Amino acid sequence: MFSGIVQRLGTVKKIKKFGEGKRFYIDIEKQKNLRSSYSICISGCCLTVTKIKKERTDAKRQSFVATFDVMPETLSKTYFSSLKEGDKVNIERSLRLGDEIGGHFVSGHVDCVGKILKKNNMKDFSEMTIEFPKEFSHLLIDKGSVAVDGISLTVVRVKKSTFSIALIPETLKLTTLGFKKEGDPVNIEFDQMAKYVAKLMGK
Repeated sequence: MFSGIVQRLGTVKKIKKFGEGKRFYIDIEKQKNLRSSYSICISGCCLTVTKIKKERTDAKRQSFVATFDVMPETLSKTYFSSLKEGDKVNIERSLRLGDEIGGHFVSGHVDCVGKILKKNNMKDFSEMTIEFPKEFSHLLIDKGSVAVDGISLTVVRVKKSTFSIALIPETLKLTTLGFKKEGDPVNIEFDQMAKYVAKLMGK
């Protein structure tokens, strides 16, 4: 379980074919108490660390590359099939008992891929309009929660197949949404509470 508060950006160092899936090598920088089998949220997707390698150490930075095996089902539900070496990803470690929940509960199970239709950069913030499959529209409400690339965000407005979000400078600086452009894909996870309510109502 995660809270949607991105802790740092990682870099895709290498990608290899892994059976019908892919194996990603991601520079996650120095991480305390991280071992193989631990879960990390990578741009909204919960992935299991299969290996960690200390790549380089200097006076300013320690580089740790974590390996993640991504299966075809995950590739089909995310935009990871189009990730390239050098791309940036959001990183969040899983929650522990006693951790502060600054966002909302995020499972790391991506529901669909959306597309950035419009990005308006204003003086103090940026507003983004994201297109998503309209069959999920019943899971969004104005001022509700949504996770975009693993980031806990508040929905500004919802239409049939689009919603808008407002991003403060800190979010733009620390996450992938700061450098994504119009037309770029994003991973979307809808609020779990909305899913439970929809199920109870038979939707």
